[in-house]
Parts: sequence; C-alpha cells; structure tokens
Amino acid sequence: MTIRARNRVITAGGIVAVLAIVATLLPMVASSELDRKRDVHLVIRDMAYYLDGKGDPNPTLEFRRGERVRLKVTSDDPGMEHDFVVKNWKVATKSIQGRGEESVNIRIPKRAGTDTYFCTPHAAKMRGTIVVH
Repeated sequence: MTIRARNRVITAGGIVAVLAIVATLLPMVASSELDRKRDVHLVIRDMAYYLDGKGDPNPTLEFRRGERVRLKVTSDDPGMEHDFVVKNWKVATKSIQGRGEESVNIRIPKRAGTDTYFCTPHAAKMRGTIVVH
C-alpha cells in the first residue's frame, strides 16, 4: 500500500469515527432540549386570554412536538370563574375563582397538528388555537 493510499484510508476512518460520534450524541442533545420545561404565562382579563405582556386576545399558542411546558394562568377578572382546558390532551387547570393563578405541567403530544384551548365556563368567547410543530 502506498503512503497516499494509506493516508486516504486513515482520513476515511477518521471521518467515519466523527460521524459515528455525532450520530450517537445527536439524539441525547435533542432529547435533553425537549426535557427542559418552557414557561408559558397566560393572563385572563376582560373575558379573554393574553400571553403575558402581549395585546392579542386568545392568541395562537405554538409548541414543538414532545416539548415540556409549564403553563401558568393568572386571572385578573374579579368576580369571575375561569380555567384553561385542552380537552383532546386531557389537560386542565383547576378553576380560578376571581383573581388568582393556577399552573399545569404539559407534555406536548408528539404529533403535529392543531387543537383548541378554552375556558369551561366561557367557551364561546374564551377559546384559541394551539399549533404543534
């Protein structure tokens, strides 16, 4: 075997080794990113949901498949009862009487698509869309 041929074999072996390492580590990096919880804060006021600090009522919530989310819902509607429900996911906060807050931990489904969230007592007015990418 010539020196040039030997160098090509060594280079090819090195490339294969690097690819094997990357293929081994990539799933671990991707899954650890999904294992971190993302906080989402919804504020209820004037019979609508708002993302904290935003002005669009009943916003579209966007999540990644398999993502873990801690959803905090704060009600600023005195004298009203509210909650947050995603029926198809079997997810719901406890009912909030007047001002207060509740949290729920959610594992986003691993299928892409859309779903609906709503407030049980006011489902006709307080509802929005969830998009899973």
